[in-house]
Amino acid sequence: MKRRSVASGLSGLIGLALLAAPAHAAVETFSFVSGPYMILGTTVPIDAGITGTFSGTVEGDGYIRIGDLVSFEATVHFSNVVSLSGPLDLGDLSLFSYNTDGGPATLFVKGRHFSPDISGIACMGLPTVADPDCATGSPSAFAMFHYAWTHLPGPLTGADVRAYATAAPTITLLSTTAAPAKSQPRALG
Repeated sequence: MKRRSVASGLSGLIGLALLAAPAHAAVETFSFVSGPYMILGTTVPIDAGITGTFSGTVEGDGYIRIGDLVSFEATVHFSNVVSLSGPLDLGDLSLFSYNTDGGPATLFVKGRHFSPDISGIACMGLPTVADPDCATGSPSAFAMFHYAWTHLPGPLTGADVRAYATAAPTITLLSTTAAPAKSQPRALG
């Protein structure tokens, strides 16, 4: 009888351990488009925006945070007077969070890009109005960017643009793949 209860207790512990084992997380890839935009201080729409993609491992609570990102690539573009664009990559980010169940209002991004001819900051979501680096008077909590371009060819040699989005970004799920399973130790024998 004692042997049976020990075996039964052991089976129960194994069952609990299997229930508590985390499921393999998924890596999800999204695209996003932010716009339309207006120059800070005006109400005239301009041809500008932030577009890109990101991939990350979805945590158990449905979030992808900066440490979960596998990739992030975005382009800030401005084509009102001249056609300009600037990158914003994974290494440029200091904040990232997205609730995969929460919609476009839950995409929070803050990043700074520096290169010889292009520098700037781009923010999306709450940091746009709550972060001191981003909150430059934007009347919108959707997104903003402040990029500067120098050494441009032609009569316009530089541009410094501060703009804000007037609508929430469009976010599209592109793919879901299972994260690779972690290797388990094998019993010898």
